[in-house]
Parts: sequence; structure tokens; C-alpha cells
Amino acid sequence: MLARVASKKAHKPPPRPTFSSSTPRSPPSDPLPPDAPRPSDVLVARLNELKRLCKSFAAHYAALAAAEEAKGRALRALAEGETMRVPWLEQSLFLPPGDTGNEDETQTGWAKVQEEVKAATARNAEAHLELAKTTTSSIVEPLQRLVVGLKAFIADLDKQLATLALNVVKERDTSLHTLRHLTSSVASFSAAPLAVSALEDPALVRSTAEHQLRGQVARENELLRAALARQERAKEFELGVCEKLGSCWRVWEEARVKCAVAVQNNASAVDELVEGLLNDAEWTHLLSLNYLVPSTTPERDPESVSYPERDHPSTKPVKAGVLERRRLQTWKEGTLSARTFSP
Repeated sequence: MLARVASKKAHKPPPRPTFSSSTPRSPPSDPLPPDAPRPSDVLVARLNELKRLCKSFAAHYAALAAAEEAKGRALRALAEGETMRVPWLEQSLFLPPGDTGNEDETQTGWAKVQEEVKAATARNAEAHLELAKTTTSSIVEPLQRLVVGLKAFIADLDKQLATLALNVVKERDTSLHTLRHLTSSVASFSAAPLAVSALEDPALVRSTAEHQLRGQVARENELLRAALARQERAKEFELGVCEKLGSCWRVWEEARVKCAVAVQNNASAVDELVEGLLNDAEWTHLLSLNYLVPSTTPERDPESVSYPERDHPSTKPVKAGVLERRRLQTWKEGTLSARTFSP
């Protein structure tokens, strides 16, 4: 159990270095300064932040693409559904939605408006789906590839410079040990020149120290050249990242404006139909079908009604008037016809 805890502590990653932009400083002349952040660490931290920036933009545009795709699918389902049924069940009683070939039939009706609304909704759906497709293929996927490239670049930068920095640290430790040996041998020679052994001869120790320092400087110069080269590569990489982010924004804005213009044009087409529609157009069309009674139709005169045997002599009274006849102390009107008398 103790060994496991010790192992976990041994593999604990080092704390992330902190950087302050408000602290005044001079440019370092050493790629491995002892009391300041390493330039390689600064580059790695900056590139990691650029990587997070690209990931956040990729996630942002991916969410926008998902929203546009969901909206497009919803509009497509609305356009293809039965919310607006075209043609109508009683379409023959209204103005036709399309071109009938009749030159006299130039008036637009609500069936045409509804048909255009469905068509405009379908076109809007395709515009939003196209925007989602463009966003995914031209923005999200390139940004995701850029994140992968940043990861690989950071890993290579960290690995190469870390190896060279470790070599410099080893050479400096060895040089420090050699210089201490030189100081000790000079002190011994100054105290007792004849007691100094051949191995402690200051001249030999100095030669060894100079050889070690030349090796240290060679390692430091190797690290310096690598650091400068990778700084230049990091600059070029960052410029490419900034250019790609700007390009993604321009692609999005162009695609968004294109979608918005298409939606506006579709709305304008429907608006033009509605504005040109007369309120009484449908009713006028219905009247032209001659299904309804014209408002100018006069009321019928019952005296002018013609029916069979209307003028036959047997159907006419002999005398029309009031016949005075006493019956049960009352007087009632009656009709005397050719056949009989009816009270």
C-alpha cells in the first residue's frame, strides 16, 4: 500500500508554471534561465491556449451547425407534412393554386398563397440544411484537424526541447563539479605546492574544466539553435492558426448571409402574393361558378305561377263573392262552383 502511494506521488505531474504580463523583464539570453520561465515553457503554454481556443471555436460552430440542421429538418417536416393540405378538398370552389391555362383567370387566391408558403418553407429548410453542411465541412472539420495538428506540434516541441534542456542541465552539473574540483586543487596548491598529487595538478584540472565547459557551451548552443528554430516555427504556426480562425469566421458569415438572403427572398415572394390578393377575389370567383343565387334575382309572383289545368273551366268558380245564407244563426262564406257549393 505504501509502495502504491509512493508510486502515485512519483508520477504526479509538475505544477503548471504561471506567467505574469505585468512584471517588467528583459529578454532572456539563455534558453534555460535558472530563475525565470523557460522560453520553451512559454511557447508550450501559449500553444496550449491556442489549442483550447480552436477547440472552443470548433465546439461553438458545431453547436451552430447542429442548431441549423435541427431547424432545417423541422422546416422540412413542416413542408412535407399535412399541416397545410394542398390541394384543398373543395379546391374546385376556390381560385386554382396554379396556372390553369385560362387567360381570364389572372387573380391569385389563397390556395396559391398556401402552396407558395409550403414551397417557401421547403426552400428555407434546404437553406438551413445547406448552412449546417457548409459549417460542418468548411469550419468544424478544419478546426478539429487544426487542433490535432497543434497537439502534435506541441508534443514535438516539448519532446525535442526537453531532451536538449536535460542534456544542458547534465553538462552544467558536471561543469559545476569540475569547477569546484579546480577551485579545490588551486587552494591545495596554494597551501602546499609540493604536496599536490598529479591528479590534483591545477593545470590538468583546468584543462579538464575547459574541455568540460566547451562541451557545456556546445550543448547550450545546440539548445539555443533548437529553441530559436522552434520559436520561428511556433510563430509561423500561430500565424497559420490566426489566419484559419479568420477564414472560418468569413466562411460562416458568408454562408449565414446567404441563408438569410434566401429566407428573406422566400418571405418576400409570399408577401408579394398576399399584398396582391383582393379580399373579395375568392367570393367573386365563387359567384362566377354560378353555384349561388344571384343577388339580382326577383321574388316570384304567386299569380304568375303556371301549373297544369290552371285555365280549365272546371277549375274556375261560377260566382265569387259573399253568399248570404242562414244556418244555425251564423253566417259563413262559401264558394259556389260548377260542381257544388262548399262552405
